[in-house]
Amino acid sequence: VSIASCPRFCGVLTDDGLGSLKGLHRLSLKYCSNVTDKGVVAVIQASPTLSHLDLQFCVGVSDETLFALRGNHILELNINRKHHQGGKYSYGPQCTDAGIVSLASKCTRLHTLHVQGYGPLDDHVRGMLTSVSFDALAKAPQLCTLHAQATHDCRHRSDCDAYLNLQAALRARREGTSQTT
Repeated sequence: VSIASCPRFCGVLTDDGLGSLKGLHRLSLKYCSNVTDKGVVAVIQASPTLSHLDLQFCVGVSDETLFALRGNHILELNINRKHHQGGKYSYGPQCTDAGIVSLASKCTRLHTLHVQGYGPLDDHVRGMLTSVSFDALAKAPQLCTLHAQATHDCRHRSDCDAYLNLQAALRARREGTSQTT
């Protein structure tokens, strides 16, 4: 189900509207600004075979949704957000290291993760990912593709090093996968 393909509907969809969705394999709620963790978690619980979830720019989504993905069949997750001019605030999911660590350790089938827009553009931006997230993602057994903030935005050397180590681990994992197939 792609709500994003119907922009007028996406702007009015609420958690109550999500309540009737069950047994989904794919769900795109891109730009659904009125949807919160409550609605997304309800869909996750009613869709144990959900494999693709797109929550780009869903401002009401946070770590609570990532915690609900434990043990789920998620293969691809998109929690991209974008920063407005000057980096004063972000538009999209408000996820943190805690949510990413949970996701990495509990979603053992996760293959692709989109987390663009979580860079430290401003000290007040909530949800900046650090070496804690990158180290946890490096241990996610099936993760092969990570779309994340460029390393030139790193404030701390350890975050940049962890990001580069993660990308190297994912590259090796992809190369190992392509050699065995």
